[in-house]
Amino acid sequence: MPSQPQLLRILPTYISERKKPINYQSSDFEIFKDYFVKEIKSFDVQTFKNCILVQDSLLTKHPLKIQDQLSHAIPFKCTAKLKRLALNYSRKVKYIEKAAWGIDNWSDNYFHWMGEALPRMYMMKDLLQEHPFLLPHSYRKLRFVQESMELLDLPFLFYDPKINYKIGELKAGSRMGNVGEFQQTALQQLSKAFIGEIQEKPFRKIYISRKDAQYRKVLNEPEVESVFSDFGYEIQVMEKFSLKDQVNMIRQCSHLAGLHGAGLSNMIFMPEGGKVLEFRNMGDSWSLSQSFFAMASDLGHEYYYTLNPATSQQTGFADFKINLEKLKQVLKLMADN
Repeated sequence: MPSQPQLLRILPTYISERKKPINYQSSDFEIFKDYFVKEIKSFDVQTFKNCILVQDSLLTKHPLKIQDQLSHAIPFKCTAKLKRLALNYSRKVKYIEKAAWGIDNWSDNYFHWMGEALPRMYMMKDLLQEHPFLLPHSYRKLRFVQESMELLDLPFLFYDPKINYKIGELKAGSRMGNVGEFQQTALQQLSKAFIGEIQEKPFRKIYISRKDAQYRKVLNEPEVESVFSDFGYEIQVMEKFSLKDQVNMIRQCSHLAGLHGAGLSNMIFMPEGGKVLEFRNMGDSWSLSQSFFAMASDLGHEYYYTLNPATSQQTGFADFKINLEKLKQVLKLMADN
């Protein structure tokens, strides 16, 4: 008789009704129309007995199944499943008595780590009894990974993807939906854990610059920085700071602005009621491009945007020329509200 994994429902399925951007224009309806209301799936924790970690995937034997819905943002094709089944029979095996799982194959990116993996793991914290979260060795080079796990007091263990691991008992949290479909309760609890008690009213205004980034840059960066300076914003490059320093900086922040990119994930560290401005690609309604709109709504921040010409409709690989007049208008609106 095959044994079924134990399932514990932590957060229920619900309908997310997101607040419209403060400066929303009806002419932009096509951009946002599919994202004002979304069904958000439940968050569940399953307990598996004697499962196998193969490379980056979890394999259960009773019944035999690759649990790719727990480890990958996009479901496996048949060839990928066969490859991991083959690796299961051809590799050295180590034994781990207890462990936990809370990442997927996109979690090595700062945005996906902060918005998806960490909320998933943090919501499992009270269920852990000597169950360290398993992270691949490659995550050692990602400073924000170890820093965030230590700040949140989450146990972790690096593993070698070239070795298979038999795990006596594994607690695995379900993925928090597709990109941009955050579980609001999890996101808010994570935010509170980072921020702690606020002793003074947030006062800093910060523009996150991508001038040191390899891609997705602002083509008229000096002019943009000049406008922000005129409105009392600091110009900051987040990569220069440790995660602890970023948290301490943004928890003092009332206004946060930047180009669509991982830096805007730092709104998680901003006390509720902040104001977020995102530079967006003109006409881009791609689901990934809704991430910060949804995140701001879930965290209780006001969301503003400007649409700007870019070098490509593929926002992730485009450079932007920011419309300075629109920027001035929205910064004035943010100052007056």
